[in-house]
Amino acid sequence: MTHWATIFAIFGFCISNSKCRFLDMTYDLFAGLPQYPGHSPFKLKLVRKGPFLGSPFFVLNDIEMPEHTGTHIDAPYQFNESGWRVNEIPIDHLVGPAVVLDIREKMSEAPPDKVPTADIVDAETWERKYGRIPNGAIVIMNSGNGKNWPNVTAYSGAKDQDDSTNIRSPGFSLELTKWLVKERKINGIASDT
Repeated sequence: MTHWATIFAIFGFCISNSKCRFLDMTYDLFAGLPQYPGHSPFKLKLVRKGPFLGSPFFVLNDIEMPEHTGTHIDAPYQFNESGWRVNEIPIDHLVGPAVVLDIREKMSEAPPDKVPTADIVDAETWERKYGRIPNGAIVIMNSGNGKNWPNVTAYSGAKDQDDSTNIRSPGFSLELTKWLVKERKINGIASDT
């Protein structure tokens, strides 16, 4: 029997002060879930199911997983010793105008040995169509790769769960990331990888 759980990654996007919508970008967690190479597997253990403490029904699970499992948030601290940890990120930095950089065409045309990235050209294309990326935006990269989840080979390019040499995970170029933070004062980036 496969156990599963869900950890929510819900981002709030406000198009204007009066019109907001929420987007759930969550993938379910389950036994056999693809993991980043070198990480231990996701484990969910049923501890109790049934009547408990006067309640006719109660479920209690133990979850064990590495921090980079499934849908998750990375804190700035992960790459910067003086950066915020997750609990230090101001809540207003997790909500903002949505900007979606669509790199699906790049992804489909890239040779197997090339990792496509969202770059400044993609941001400039977005701005020509929609206007300047607003301060406080959450910039989302859509590579279309989510359609391959949870097939390890199709999703990451890895031959198997332990292959760290063939990972083909699209992301944001360093040049774009620096530009978005410095020139557009964004609050965050999100990726479908």
